[in-house]
Amino acid sequence: MFYICILKIKNMAIEKIDVEHVAHSLNKTLTEKQIDDVLKMYPAEQENDPTATWDLVIENCIYNILDLY
Repeated sequence: MFYICILKIKNMAIEKIDVEHVAHSLNKTLTEKQIDDVLKMYPAEQENDPTATWDLVIENCIYNILDLY
């Protein structure tokens, strides 16, 4: 049962508001394009770090995107 719950949490979809919330907590401002890029990057990054929480994965994506711009 516990394993099934973890799988459901790990496979959840993130939304624009999630990215904006994490960016705000990091004192970062993202453009609409950067937010879209984070949303596109998230699934692969989540797969690369299955033990990370969703917000830490988004944080990593934000820093990766900011490094590109």
